Amino acid sequence: MATESLFNESYEDLLKRVRINTARDAQTIELINMTISEVRVGFYKKIGTARVNYIKTLNITDNPSSDEEILRKGAANIEVLWVMYLLMERLPSQTVAGSSASIKQSWNEEPVTRDANADLIAALKIQVQDGIEGLVEASISRVRGSSVGPYEDYIIGDTFRGCSETGSGWL
Repeated sequence: MATESLFNESYEDLLKRVRINTARDAQTIELINMTISEVRVGFYKKIGTARVNYIKTLNITDNPSSDEEILRKGAANIEVLWVMYLLMERLPSQTVAGSSASIKQSWNEEPVTRDANADLIAALKIQVQDGIEGLVEASISRVRGSSVGPYEDYIIGDTFRGCSETGSGWL
């Protein structure tokens, strides 16, 4: 069973926007679904359940004009970029590890992996981080981290230096 998109209209729409066109083998589909699931969980951890649920209630449109439509479309765009970023890092490894010719062929045919390079991956990571920061409610998004270091602002969801994102370092 495919993991549903969080902010895009459908799983198929998310894959189309990520530029996954031909992936059919079970290993690649499993990796894609795991990545989408990880991004879903990441949104809940970074911006909170209440904020995710609020954004999900907003209308999604191709031509947003209200603040609410812009917020929802922005969240959908960030979801695409986040999935794309993670797949660009992971699918090439799957191809090297897999012995199946169909996996290698799928990787070469997919624009998301064919066009991957270190600069693009780094740029996507920055876009995702900035986009997530923009989804956090303005009234609660910044906290003073005086116990961590003077004169530094921290965003909810940031980690303390040296702590992993899955550990106790979440603010």
